[in-house]
Order: sequence, then C-alpha cells, then structure tokens
Amino acid sequence: MQISQTAFLLYLLIFLLIGGAFGAWFTRLLMRYPFGRNPLTGKYSYVGKKAVVVAKKPGILRVAINSQVWNAECSDMGNISVGDTVMVMDMENLTLKVEKRKYPENTS
Repeated sequence: MQISQTAFLLYLLIFLLIGGAFGAWFTRLLMRYPFGRNPLTGKYSYVGKKAVVVAKKPGILRVAINSQVWNAECSDMGNISVGDTVMVMDMENLTLKVEKRKYPENTS
C-alpha cells in the first residue's frame, strides 16, 4: 500500500501537534508535582518556606518571600513584629497563613 505525499504530510502534522500538546502537558505536570521535591509552581510551592515580616497592620501582615510581598495572617498576631521570620503553613485566597517559629541564627 502506498500513501500520497500530501496524506503523509497531513499525518505527520497531526502527529507532531498531538505529541507537542502531550509534551507540554507532561512538562507542566512534572513542574507542578516533581518527584521527590517540593512543587515548583502553584500555591503549595510556598508551604514550608520562610518569610520575613515587612509590615504589620491591624489584622494583617505583609511578608516578603522569594522577592515578592504577600498579605499574611497569623493566629498569634500580638507576638509578631516587623523583621521576624515566619513559616508559611498554607495559602487561602491569595493570603498566606503563617506561624512564628524560632530559627537558629546561623543556618549555613
């Protein structure tokens, strides 16, 4: 059985489009849920990271993490001041949920 050149090019184009779409989807999946590492993207990429309090207003904190400033909430607001290091526990509606932790001064 012989196939025409036009049909071959059409099949090749369809194969490349489907393969490219699958490759892009698979790459996105690996970036979001890498094997054995923390997620690189999405809301869970911030959970467990340290942040520094840069501003404190009644009921809300502003924290810096990965050179970005986010709104944050903490259950123990009275015990946190500007300059403290906090840990991100969760994210809800673009607001980080943080807790104050004690970290050693030299973490080399």
